[in-house]
Amino acid sequence: MNDLDRSIDPQTQTRTDSLDLEMWLEAFAEIAPLKEPRGLLEYLPEGDPAKRRLVLVELIKLDMSEHAATGPVPRIEQYLQAMPEVLAAEMVPLDLVLEEFQLRRETGETPHRSEYSERFPQLNDALERLPLQEETLAPLDRNAASPELQPGEQIDDFTVLRALGSGAFAQVYLARQESMQRLVALKVSQRSGDEPRALAQLQHPNIVRVYDQRRVLEPQAHLLYMQYVAGGTLADVLKGAAKRLPEHRDGSLITVSVEENLLRAAQTSPEASQVRAWLSTASWPSTVAWVGIQLARALDYADRHRILHRDVKPANVLMSAEGIPKLADFNVSATGLSGRAGAAAFFGGSLGYMSPEQLQAADAADPLQASDLDRRSDIYSLGVLLWEMWQTHRPWTSEQTPSSWSEAIGAQRALRDRAPDECEIGGDPASRVLHRVLLQTLQVDRDRRPHDGGELAGRLRLALFPAAAQRFDPPPWSLPGVLRRLPPWLVASVVILVPNILAGVFNYFYNNWVIVSKYPEMQDYFENLATGVNAVAFPAAVVMLVWFMRPLVRGLRKARSAKAVDESELHATWTFGFQAATIGAACWAVAGLVYPIALKSAYPQFTTDDCIHFFISLVMCGLVAWVYPFFGLTTIAVMVYYPEQMQPTMKDERYECRAARIDRRCSRFLIAAAGIPLLGATLVLSGNQKNETWITLVAVIATALGLAAAFSAYQSIRTALDELGTVLSPERPSPVPMPEEEL
Repeated sequence: MNDLDRSIDPQTQTRTDSLDLEMWLEAFAEIAPLKEPRGLLEYLPEGDPAKRRLVLVELIKLDMSEHAATGPVPRIEQYLQAMPEVLAAEMVPLDLVLEEFQLRRETGETPHRSEYSERFPQLNDALERLPLQEETLAPLDRNAASPELQPGEQIDDFTVLRALGSGAFAQVYLARQESMQRLVALKVSQRSGDEPRALAQLQHPNIVRVYDQRRVLEPQAHLLYMQYVAGGTLADVLKGAAKRLPEHRDGSLITVSVEENLLRAAQTSPEASQVRAWLSTASWPSTVAWVGIQLARALDYADRHRILHRDVKPANVLMSAEGIPKLADFNVSATGLSGRAGAAAFFGGSLGYMSPEQLQAADAADPLQASDLDRRSDIYSLGVLLWEMWQTHRPWTSEQTPSSWSEAIGAQRALRDRAPDECEIGGDPASRVLHRVLLQTLQVDRDRRPHDGGELAGRLRLALFPAAAQRFDPPPWSLPGVLRRLPPWLVASVVILVPNILAGVFNYFYNNWVIVSKYPEMQDYFENLATGVNAVAFPAAVVMLVWFMRPLVRGLRKARSAKAVDESELHATWTFGFQAATIGAACWAVAGLVYPIALKSAYPQFTTDDCIHFFISLVMCGLVAWVYPFFGLTTIAVMVYYPEQMQPTMKDERYECRAARIDRRCSRFLIAAAGIPLLGATLVLSGNQKNETWITLVAVIATALGLAAAFSAYQSIRTALDELGTVLSPERPSPVPMPEEEL
């Protein structure tokens, strides 16, 4: 085994993704460039020839890049002649050719497409399709190597304490900034870019704070100093999660990992922490959602400052001493995607986490550019990260071993077109919510993903509250689950018609037996009148009901197609119960006037007392048709239809206003419900014939039971409003510890 093999964990050697490449490249970067190209053979892994070619191509890129920093760019043929048994001319991939082309431009040469078509004829068609720029660029910095500093060494305002890590183009140290007397993570390199200026403006609790940058002459270096986060990375948490069975994973995995890293860094743990206390009792799906919410908010905040991350992966999520995740290493310029090809340029190289469109931009043969990416690309990468955290593996697995960077990109693009592998979901609401949200986040079509980090955070927030999760994702066998599957027209018709039919039956028999029976000559007229009134009132009510239901149904259709529901449709859902109830009550109010007037007009002997009695009975029926459908439909709207409409976005800025209005309205209707039995008692007391008061007594008992049902519905609505508010309200403090966003 060569030195490079010994420097890498054996488990890492078996991986074929970009993280594996990154490890090999980082180790080789310490000794590049080589004087003799054949020396690269000493740094190749053993085994699979395809994997050896893949690593060799990336090492050639890095070796050419390091040569370019101090002299002329070696030609690909020099490497082919030195290692013909590993890489032949006809096997040279497009990305290696583009690497040489770009490096030559950067060192002052003017390469031409025709030259490469002659040298590598098998790539002629691919080269013809590429918009290659053949003008010369500004030469590379010839002193690209980063200075290596020792503990105790002083550089500018910083005293180096110990090394934290190293990459191909930079060294990172734990240092003390003497003027501020604070610990910082000090990145020392020869290459600077847009990163410091862009990132210094970001001040968010879930983003590692970049303080400033400096340029020093002795030793010549570029210094970038930032917040020191001592709790390790999310990758450390994932390693711990992989060692536990699914049923034994919980939020304590984060605190255990953080403690281990704090101990290694000789840092103290916080004495009292609400975050740690919550993590110690949190389920694993809730913990994953909690991490996702914070990272989604961080991406949303960065996006509002017109900054994309472009390299979201566990190693770029640092953990604070409390266990709060913080995004680091924003690839602001993304020059590796739009400029030089391959891992030597795009050293983040995290293919396994890239979105489909980011893989397109990384593919030299694809016209999509890095500038075409938007926030939804980072959202996708975060979805992959959260899936891996939850399941301890990424959404896709592949047995294929690519033989070049281009082939690796192609293989990853093919994986994105597949549905995620089968996984252990679990029967709890948090797991179901997490699974549904991550499937939405991993859509190939970026228009079908969460629109931004704020929307993703809202969707994930549901997994933190099992009671609220039941509202948005009810079990199929539950009453809300059944109601969701039924047509809204049918549900509304039943809720409205049942109390109206009961009230109509009561009205007919009560008035017929108690009042009309005193006037036998009125019997036929009364029956014809009742038929005529019902023939007009019921169709009119149905037409108005259909009209008012249209926005509600339209909103449900949108939600079921994963589209956002607009304000008019949400308003219709919240007010539908009131509108439907008012339609019914209005019909009864009109009937309450029509019946006495028509009977009195046709039969003058019909007494005024009987008219009043008749009117009171219809008012009571009208209240029944007003109150009970209101509570029934409002309960269904708040507990079934509104949560379903919220699923695509999980955001409602007007939630508190809606909740307050519906609570006030429910209070008024509850008072009206209490008045129905009292009105029934009035009918009993005003009854003219004692042997017929039993009819009214039955009505009083029935309406008293209705009052109890209305009160129960009111309590259910208030409970639902409270549970929905924990997820949707932008004004309520979260019962789950969450660092406040710094605006």
